[in-house]
Amino acid sequence: MKNFKSTILLTAICSSLLLSACSNTGSAHRPIVDGGDLTHYETDLSQCQSVAEQRGYINADTKTDMAIGAAAGAIAGAADSGEDIIIGAVAGAAIGAAGGSYKAKDEQKFIVIKCMQNRGYNVVEATSPR
Repeated sequence: MKNFKSTILLTAICSSLLLSACSNTGSAHRPIVDGGDLTHYETDLSQCQSVAEQRGYINADTKTDMAIGAAAGAIAGAADSGEDIIIGAVAGAAIGAAGGSYKAKDEQKFIVIKCMQNRGYNVVEATSPR
């Protein structure tokens, strides 16, 4: 039982650290552009970042990931002992939420890139979410 709790806690901490390491991505992304007229770049970038912010971190997909994580954590907790169901569910929900938020940040980056491309900028980096 103690080993299960330690594993869940460590996994939740690692997920949180992974998510916080991505703080400069998402809607704050500054795409790499090659040449072209950069006269309106900052204005266009700001507007595209605002569009990307409309895809919030806590969205339907994140909530689904959270629910799946909670269910998986509860099942894992029940397998170890009945007392660990709640611990597993909470940790699973946290891990699912972290994963969903990470995906949302990636989607926001994709939105910024596509928006800038649609405004005529030659963006020279990956243009699809993972």
